[in-house]
Amino acid sequence: MIKTAKILINLTAGVILFTNFAYASNNWSSGQFSSGDNWEACFTGQKKPVPRGDCTELAVNEINAAKNTIDVQAYSFTSKPILRALAAAEARGVNVQVLLDKSDATARYNVTGFLQSNNIPFLIDFKPSIAHNKVIIIDGATVITGSFNFTNAAQYNNAENLLVIHDLDLAKQYQQNFVYRQSQSVTLSQYQSQKGYDKNSYDYEDGSE
Repeated sequence: MIKTAKILINLTAGVILFTNFAYASNNWSSGQFSSGDNWEACFTGQKKPVPRGDCTELAVNEINAAKNTIDVQAYSFTSKPILRALAAAEARGVNVQVLLDKSDATARYNVTGFLQSNNIPFLIDFKPSIAHNKVIIIDGATVITGSFNFTNAAQYNNAENLLVIHDLDLAKQYQQNFVYRQSQSVTLSQYQSQKGYDKNSYDYEDGSE
């Protein structure tokens, strides 16, 4: 009787495991988007993208819903949809601030020129070897983060993840880190005037990462 019960338990566990594996496999081939009560996750690099599987669109939608503030920390930044959404937010009165990695100061895609022409203040986070944050904090309440660089390559060529979290306590911690990194950053002209600055020291293609 005990052996029979163990066999039934093992068979049941096997069915559950197989069902979960099949579900996950099916999602890998056809799904890129999931959500909970206070979070949304998106993944690129799937075999068959589905509607709402567009991580760029997910970020843009959150930016479009911003009412007061948007604070951005970016490494490689070439996504025109995200840049245009930030410009539109700035134009409607949202306070937009951007921290860039020093590679963006000389990247072929002129993100600094775009920000300047749209009156979006930005600084160069130059002290670390790489300012590798990919973060957007919206209204002090929502955090967008993950491996996803704000580039076309991240959306269409790479396997990346993007997570949107609606949580005041978490957003506060990210905000504190943003303020600290901001205090360690300099303007573009200040960075360019530093001893040893070489305008040809970086050579990034549009959307290279």
